[in-house]
Amino acid sequence: MKKSEMAKQKFIDGASCSQAVLWTFAEDYGLSKSKAFKLGSGFSGGMGRMGKTCGAVTGGAMVLGLVLGAESLEDSEAKNNAIEKVKFFIQAFESIFGTCECKILIGYDLCDEAERRKATAANVFTEKCPVFVENAARILEGMLE
Repeated sequence: MKKSEMAKQKFIDGASCSQAVLWTFAEDYGLSKSKAFKLGSGFSGGMGRMGKTCGAVTGGAMVLGLVLGAESLEDSEAKNNAIEKVKFFIQAFESIFGTCECKILIGYDLCDEAERRKATAANVFTEKCPVFVENAARILEGMLE
């Protein structure tokens, strides 16, 4: 099964968007699945349900940091490389969906309980979000091959 399919299925199974993406790639790059799941917890719904950057995107940025990031203060080359790759990743996501802002992507304000219920009733979490997760993971697959 492709990583993009794994991430989508993990989301469908109940993981948040950020958890699903990070969890899928974690063990390949030395992070346990349980730590990845824990680390990704607060990034869903656009960072703490604030509607900011989509959790699938922040999950992807964490994967790229894990793979390419600097391991010390002296490693500015790796730091800059990771930053450029995250920029590329975000631009690729935005080229598909027009934005990476959760609130705009899903059309609901998840900070508001009534809006969350409306999003659920509109099947946002079963129809829209799995597509964002799958595509974020697909972009990562292409970048990390």
